[in-house]
Amino acid sequence: MEQPGKNAAYLLKRLEALQQSNPKSALLDVGAGSGTISITLAKAIPEGRVIASDVKQDIPTRAQAIAESEGVKNIEFQQAGAYKLPFADGTFHVTHCHQVLCHLKASSDTLREMLRVTKPGGLVAVREGDLESDCT
Repeated sequence: MEQPGKNAAYLLKRLEALQQSNPKSALLDVGAGSGTISITLAKAIPEGRVIASDVKQDIPTRAQAIAESEGVKNIEFQQAGAYKLPFADGTFHVTHCHQVLCHLKASSDTLREMLRVTKPGGLVAVREGDLESDCT
């Protein structure tokens, strides 16, 4: 089983720098699933705010319970599809997804949405595996 900190490691140094320059930063995690990576990201910006979204209706309640059990309070889980994110343009300093695009038929539409909700000069962070290589 992979560890959430390991999956977010590529982004944590950037979040530390963001935390210092803008402690109240906002981050969106698209396709958050169980929320374990989202929680790791929220811990990296303790004064900031993290919104973790997933298309499945039952995920946010379960993920919120995990966050509460870990004492993480700067995170909110909500249902949202990746093709039409329910946020205004330029809402987030960082927009992130992990292993989401490989499951979508129109991944470019999701990337376009992630760019739309990210502030100018912000960061869109995407971590995807090479499933063809990883699964052979």
